[in-house]
Amino acid sequence: MSFVSNYFTFILPNMFIAGTIIFGLASKWQNTIISFVGSLIILLGYIVSISLASDIENETVSALIDTFGLRTYNIQTKYYTVIEKNIVNPSFIGLLLFNRAIWIAFGMLILLLSYFSFSFIKKDKKIKEKKTKAPVTTPHFLLPKLHLQYGTPTQWKHFKSFFFINFLSITKNITFKILFLFGAIILITSLLTGYEYYGLQTYPLTYKIIDTINQDPAFFILIILVFFSGELIWRDRDFKINEVIDASPHLSVISLIAKTLSLVAVATALRLFYI
Repeated sequence: MSFVSNYFTFILPNMFIAGTIIFGLASKWQNTIISFVGSLIILLGYIVSISLASDIENETVSALIDTFGLRTYNIQTKYYTVIEKNIVNPSFIGLLLFNRAIWIAFGMLILLLSYFSFSFIKKDKKIKEKKTKAPVTTPHFLLPKLHLQYGTPTQWKHFKSFFFINFLSITKNITFKILFLFGAIILITSLLTGYEYYGLQTYPLTYKIIDTINQDPAFFILIILVFFSGELIWRDRDFKINEVIDASPHLSVISLIAKTLSLVAVATALRLFYI
């Protein structure tokens, strides 16, 4: 019953809420970046609810704006004894009931708006008329003789080329800039206002600052790694150059290692910046 109760209280509603929001944004603007920003907005609701829960006066607001309902359940059961926490299953009562009702209704609204605005008809695109050109005659010439070498120096050049291309494609991407900005805002906000718990002000001690730096940006760094690990794999196919790259004389393992290390380099650079 614990698994069944959690499934229908948290897992299924959260899948529905997040799915409708992301699908609604994707179907409306047909842009991966906008739908990805929508998922960040969902996460921001949870992050804001955590910061508000540190003050007793804001617990009700924190419980209602939590997108996932996890903070709501913690607030509702904070006075449970150890035995009650082990026996009592989460149920639709009190703040948890209002939270689930609000966000499920919001998801239903987004779904209805997406349904009535969705169309299977593709937008007409302007097709330029191809101008007939006179055939171009090229003079005959002899191809030069090439001496191809695929040794260790060549593989090293391939690796450097793949690495810098992948690294720059991540850092210049608008999604990376948005995630970087979100992470910086959350970190700065936590450092400025994150030392008050239940009305008690504490000093920004070294270990608290280190914990804040380790926890807040790590979440966005993980999102960046997950998002761009798929983006690097599908990028060549999106730009329709995958067959060209596959036909080039390079080892596939070099491309894979370069993509992996480019993600490691991005994560390392972000961690050094936030520190």
